[in-house]
Amino acid sequence: MGQIKAPSILRPGYKRVYLSGKISGKPKWQYDFDFLQVKRKFPCFKIDFVNPVKLPAIQHCWEDYIIRDLMLLKECSAIAMLPDWKESAGARVEYEFAKGLDLEIIYL
Repeated sequence: MGQIKAPSILRPGYKRVYLSGKISGKPKWQYDFDFLQVKRKFPCFKIDFVNPVKLPAIQHCWEDYIIRDLMLLKECSAIAMLPDWKESAGARVEYEFAKGLDLEIIYL
């Protein structure tokens, strides 16, 4: 896998926050809506959200998604945990990784 960079250039004074929640097992419209709602809760804050739902699909296995997402997460200063994050194996991995990096953890 090539080098992966966060999808947006961090603007001065902005915080980069990775969104983490359940994706697998939900219809696409539902997880798209869930992740979009987080951005709508913080319209006036200087936050660049890293939304894994909006990244290009990888036609490989689940582990490839996790590796990509963890590489993006390490470029962030915080992780925002959606309410259903504990139901997702991937979100639990992201949570533990964020703890190991000593990132700010935001519970929504």
